[in-house]
Amino acid sequence: MPTGERWLLTDDDRARLNTAISAAEKGTAGELVVVLADRSDPYPEIGGKVGLLAVLATQLIVFSLPGLDPYYPMLIPLATALAFGFGWWASPLLPDELERRLVGRDVLEEEVREKALAVFHQRKLGTTRERTGCLIYVSLFEQVTVVFGDVGISEKVPQERWGTICDEISRGLGAGRPIDAIERGIGACGALLSAHVPPAPDDVNEIPDEVVVLSA
Repeated sequence: MPTGERWLLTDDDRARLNTAISAAEKGTAGELVVVLADRSDPYPEIGGKVGLLAVLATQLIVFSLPGLDPYYPMLIPLATALAFGFGWWASPLLPDELERRLVGRDVLEEEVREKALAVFHQRKLGTTRERTGCLIYVSLFEQVTVVFGDVGISEKVPQERWGTICDEISRGLGAGRPIDAIERGIGACGALLSAHVPPAPDDVNEIPDEVVVLSA
């Protein structure tokens, strides 16, 4: 469940990332947009799963208590309702790592990909002159990174080529060094784009070289 904004960038952090974007774009026609998301989905199923676990634990306790057999018909429905409600209410207090385990890695990655694709279109990255918009989308809660390139890039750089860069940024998130990892990732994206999508003689900067931060 949402726990507030995780990206607390300092002015120095922003300057480092903006400088890295500008440097990466100098050798390519690609238009890099770096988006840092707090999380890509509220994952309401976390509350339901925690509620069910609380119900199971409560029922085990109730059935283990001696002398309550005559009261089970009254106790079980009441205890179930109270336990589920408490579990749902308490779920936002869980550590991020436990929340991620309850959701599952496959679901986390799929939600990040879907949100990244939505952001790609929202930021109008498909409208550049040569169709060379490129999104680096980093979702902190999920610790997942996605790179999407428009057709002018995807025709020359297969999607799988971004995998190593995404994995390295994601590992940096997990290690607690997000800015360092993202800065290196931007540089790596720039190098890959320079090799496959060089700048045209009349190339212009169509999108501001500024990192974008999305709150929960």
